[in-house]
Amino acid sequence: MKNILVASWHYLCPYKIYQIPNSIFAEIFDREGQNIQFWERLVSKLGAVRCEELEAEFNANCISRRHVTGIQGVLLVGMEEAIASFPTLRNCDLEPFGRPYRNAAQPGSHKDPNGHKMLNFMCIDEGGVGFDIFAMPATDFGAVFGSNRNVVIASDWEGIEEQDEQLQHVDECLGNAWRHPVCRESVEGVDGLIFYHFPEKAGLYPNRTMSDLDGRENPSFSEMSRKVGG
Repeated sequence: MKNILVASWHYLCPYKIYQIPNSIFAEIFDREGQNIQFWERLVSKLGAVRCEELEAEFNANCISRRHVTGIQGVLLVGMEEAIASFPTLRNCDLEPFGRPYRNAAQPGSHKDPNGHKMLNFMCIDEGGVGFDIFAMPATDFGAVFGSNRNVVIASDWEGIEEQDEQLQHVDECLGNAWRHPVCRESVEGVDGLIFYHFPEKAGLYPNRTMSDLDGRENPSFSEMSRKVGG
């Protein structure tokens, strides 16, 4: 079985992870070494009927982000503008372009100086294509995300004075996290999400927890494929 992240610039995208059989993974990621695919490219290749069947397979096999072990592929929906960023349809295509930290990404779980497992978060930037994952100690995670929260909308920090001690501590924690990128292929759990330049996400996560979307009907892949704003 393989795990796939479905990502989109659509403001309703829940960034869920799905577990699918190896045979279906090979049908979607059909080139050797490929781990990036575009939904629209897949529809053109396989046809709308088959892609509807694949979407149904995904929806029947959603898994917990916090308990995922490895994300082997990313399916990008409604992001055709990003095709040029992935000439070989591999995640490593981004490494020469402002992504030097990927060369330092470590497999498996990161440990803090005391040997405790660090917590992982995914950074989602509207217009970004990386959907990269970083690690931080639990104490830093609490400082950045807040008590009993695991979603951050960066626009919440707007209007806070730069001299504010709490905001300065958040900046310090994030600065340390950027030095701890995690290989997506072997990540052990995604514990939080940070949204940059996505203020419209605030209404989707009123409690700033990933569980805010529990019970909410997901947008279809075709809906996320359309150019729909926030």
